[in-house]
Amino acid sequence: TINGSTGIELEDSDKQIFGTGDDLQIYHASDQNYITSSNGRINLRASEVRCENAAGDEVLAKFIDGDRCELRYNDSAKLQTTDSGIKVSGLTRISSTALDPDNDPFDANDYPLVVQNPEDTNGDSTGIGWCVSTASNKVGAAIHHVREGGGSQGDMRFLVSSDGNSITERMRITSGGYMGFNNTSPSFTSGQGIHLGDSNY
Repeated sequence: TINGSTGIELEDSDKQIFGTGDDLQIYHASDQNYITSSNGRINLRASEVRCENAAGDEVLAKFIDGDRCELRYNDSAKLQTTDSGIKVSGLTRISSTALDPDNDPFDANDYPLVVQNPEDTNGDSTGIGWCVSTASNKVGAAIHHVREGGGSQGDMRFLVSSDGNSITERMRITSGGYMGFNNTSPSFTSGQGIHLGDSNY
């Protein structure tokens, strides 16, 4: 029915149908609401698109033109896209019972988490950094993997900050199995000894 004060009123499962082939349908059935398209995609166009809770007082997701996308919990952004990637706030838990690195330690598909730099250039690196600060552009500790050859052959380097303004490598494990503390060119394997600064032990 069409009511001048309330608009178009439809009963349960009655549909508003659009398109020559009934391609777009909007309807309510029982306790669910539906927007269905049988031909092509549905485009939402706006400078900002929001998904809100039923009361309209909490944003669940936000999509801002030329800026960012947000997934939110209790009206607080937990995952945001940025100009360089993504930002995650709060506890991040990666859980998998199907993946086991011991099955094939060389196969990236057996790991719940892989940090990858998609380059084949020797000297390029990837890593993880840690920061306990409101500053978003500093790290206090890090682990780097530096490529030296095919198949991602290379070193593992451990770095920490001693002054809050820079970060320094303090330990290195080379692809040949050499280990050094405060030494970037260790010459003893862990089975032979450890290179500490200018000394060998």
